[in-house]
Amino acid sequence: MAAYIVAMIDVHDPDLYAEYAAQTAPVLARHGGRYLVRGGAPVPLDGAAFKRVVVMEFATEDDAQGFWTGELYAPLKAMRERASTTDAAILPGYD
Repeated sequence: MAAYIVAMIDVHDPDLYAEYAAQTAPVLARHGGRYLVRGGAPVPLDGAAFKRVVVMEFATEDDAQGFWTGELYAPLKAMRERASTTDAAILPGYD
């Protein structure tokens, strides 16, 4: 079953975050992931507004976990943490 990583991100250092984003795409692809949503300006409906949304799709939850906790992503994750504040979760797909 497909799995999704959904991240709500508040970018504090746009230059560093741009560097992070450019380097993340190839790592995501190596884990079989792809972007469904990458940035943009969310239109608030209810609750607190957030600045950036990223949604990544993977074939399985194991693939999503492998990306998020993998050694290839670890230095990029550290870069993201310096550049932004992120709330993220893995969500199962619906069959």
